[in-house]
Amino acid sequence: MGCGRTAPKGELVRLTLTDSVANGARRVVLDSSGKLPGRGAYLCRRPGAEGPVAECVRLATRRNGLARALRSRVAVDGELVESWTRV
Repeated sequence: MGCGRTAPKGELVRLTLTDSVANGARRVVLDSSGKLPGRGAYLCRRPGAEGPVAECVRLATRRNGLARALRSRVAVDGELVESWTRV
């Protein structure tokens, strides 16, 4: 969804939506267990870390890929994205 790379599930991290709504959009959260209910979106997993690769996050948010993949208006917490993009 971010970079468009196809990879085995173990090399990806799953994002999903919470039930909380802010300004008509649902919040995106990291599903580290891979078992939260609902539609999920996948990004490349950063080696040795729980979060996604920074470039995949940038591409997914810039191209509005999260909203398309999750089929919903989404709100991505800036602090969360910042923590994902720190190298």
